Amino acid sequence: MLYKHTHLLQSIQHYRPKYCMATSEHESAEVGFFSFILKPGSSLHPVFLLAVDCAFAALFFVFVWLAFLTRGNIHFFVLMVIELLLWASIKW
Repeated sequence: MLYKHTHLLQSIQHYRPKYCMATSEHESAEVGFFSFILKPGSSLHPVFLLAVDCAFAALFFVFVWLAFLTRGNIHFFVLMVIELLLWASIKW
């Protein structure tokens, strides 16, 4: 019985590539994006910094809108302060 499972695993590994390869153009773009982001020094790239700024600005406006909708709930103001401090620490 063990022989059957071992033989099955060997035949599966024979057809599987030795390293992870993307199977579609979309997956290839994702792999390329993450390999770029994880490369040392990539956080200084202007496009990456613009994306971070846009994400933090969007999050800030969501907190402002939620504070408005909840008529000034203190929790959203605290979250805004935390978000602004995190944004400042990244920009520093």
